[in-house]
Amino acid sequence: MAVKRNIVRLLGSAAFFAVFFVLGIKFFLVEKDDPLFAAVICALAVLVIGLAFVFGKKNALVLNESGISISNGLLNNIGQISWSEIKGVDIQKKGTSESLLLFLHHPDKIVARVSGLKRWNLTHSYKLLGTPVAIYANTLKCDLNDLKNDINQQLDHSPGF
Repeated sequence: MAVKRNIVRLLGSAAFFAVFFVLGIKFFLVEKDDPLFAAVICALAVLVIGLAFVFGKKNALVLNESGISISNGLLNNIGQISWSEIKGVDIQKKGTSESLLLFLHHPDKIVARVSGLKRWNLTHSYKLLGTPVAIYANTLKCDLNDLKNDINQQLDHSPGF
C-alpha cells in the first residue's frame, strides 16, 4: 500500500513539474508581454509551493507513551522505537553542529528493520557514533537539552526500563 502511495505522489509531482515547465517555457519564450499570464503562473506557483509546505511536512520526532517515532528525512526515517529499546540519550557537539544520540539495548534490531541506503546510513552512524540513531539538531525545531530532559523523564517513568 505504501509503494502505491509513493508512486501516486511521484506521478503527481512529475505532472506538476511538467505543467510548470511547459508554462515556464511558454512564458519566457513566447508570451513575455502578457501580464495576466505571468500573474496566473505566479499565483499557481505560490499555491503549489504553499500546499507542499502545508501537506508535505511531517513531524520529525514524536514522543508518546509507547516510544519515539522518528521520520526526519529520507535516510533517517526509522519509525517507532519503544521506550524499552532505549538505553540512554546524549547530545554530541562537533564543531558548530549538534546531534541527539539515542543509545539502544539492541542497535542491530533497528538497523535490521530498514534496507538500502537507510541501512547503510544507520550502520555508518553506528560505527562512528556508537548508535545508529543520531538526530541532527538542524532537523528539529526545539532545544536539544529540553528534548533530552523530556526523553530522560519518559525513560525514568516507562515500564521495563
